[in-house]
Amino acid sequence: MATSKIKCPVEGIVDLDLLPGVPPVKVEALIDAPEVQRLRRVRQLGFTEYVYPGATHSRFAHSLGAFQGAQRTLTRLRAVSDRIEDEWFVATALACLLHDIGHGPFSHTFESITGQPHEERTLELVRRGPAVPDLLTDIDVDLVDRVGQLLTGSLSDPGLGFLADLVSSALDCDRMDYLRRDALHTGASYGSFDRDWLIREMEPDDDGSSIVVIEKGRTAVEQYLIGRYHMFQNVYLHKTSRGFEGAFRSLCRRVLDLGRDHLPEGSRAFRMLFQDQIGVPEFLSLTDQSFLVELEWLLGHGDPTVRGLAEALHHRRPLRRENVTGRDAEPVRRERAGIAIDNGLDPDTAVWVDTAADVPYRPYAPDLARKGLRIRKPDGSLVDVTELSPTLAALSQRVAVERVYWLEV
Repeated sequence: MATSKIKCPVEGIVDLDLLPGVPPVKVEALIDAPEVQRLRRVRQLGFTEYVYPGATHSRFAHSLGAFQGAQRTLTRLRAVSDRIEDEWFVATALACLLHDIGHGPFSHTFESITGQPHEERTLELVRRGPAVPDLLTDIDVDLVDRVGQLLTGSLSDPGLGFLADLVSSALDCDRMDYLRRDALHTGASYGSFDRDWLIREMEPDDDGSSIVVIEKGRTAVEQYLIGRYHMFQNVYLHKTSRGFEGAFRSLCRRVLDLGRDHLPEGSRAFRMLFQDQIGVPEFLSLTDQSFLVELEWLLGHGDPTVRGLAEALHHRRPLRRENVTGRDAEPVRRERAGIAIDNGLDPDTAVWVDTAADVPYRPYAPDLARKGLRIRKPDGSLVDVTELSPTLAALSQRVAVERVYWLEV
């Protein structure tokens, strides 16, 4: 890469020379690792581009943004706390850089097919990947362990728990990047919020176990959480993109039901689904393109369900659907399954029920070890943000939409 600055449409600049004691060339080497570069070929929002054509940005760009956001946030926190030693500044920023390397093709959709959370795969790659562990060790012999602690949220020093919050929490560098980045590339302005003001008002709580926001930052917190709510409603849980995600899952299920002998000769990506555990080298070869190329091979498949699902995905033919929120989905599913059988389709994979659900905000609950988002009042006391904002209190309720989707040929 041979640079210490990278232009970014969200951050402006991603700096590779801000990590204390780490030469930029070592940061460049980590970014150039195959585990990280693979993310260029995994789209951040999977099938969302079928609805928002600009949503073709990658997990790689997002990872760089989360890294830069972490550097900005850590620099700010150092101004109000003496807890962040150089080695933990470096580890936290790099944990944010690496937090998504375990994502498979089409991101979260692939997790539901393999059953392996991307967080587990990320930890595996940080500890045993072909390049990342050695590159981390070249920076600091204890860096693999520190990054692992941050990724799992299990720090040996509980007083540094607030650093793990920057990697994964209700207010982490991951969310603060993807909301703004996804809003930019989809053209949906819902995800906009004053990130710089928000991190300006962040600080560790008294024992260092979590991040809190001082009261002057409450408006920015409201912007952030309301923006997240609207992004989920209008982008992440969009009915059409959910239909295409379901179609890809159904296609994979049908392929598995038929057996590998029914796949075209030369297929690699779909054949890997038959493995009980996809190994690291094989996983790193899987990208969105891996499946999109083989999807074309299935357009002439002999099985009408495989062929129909492949055509829907390849030619962007939205799946038919019926909203069944608040009522029993089973009668609709049975009716559509019967029609599928009459049309020569497999009823178990040509028809499915999808529940799109989210809890926009989960309040602080010490009994459940849930940190939530707490505000430090002028008197020093900490309260959950919902106690100061009736608007946000309404966001603590589960939002769900249930639909029946079906393939129609």
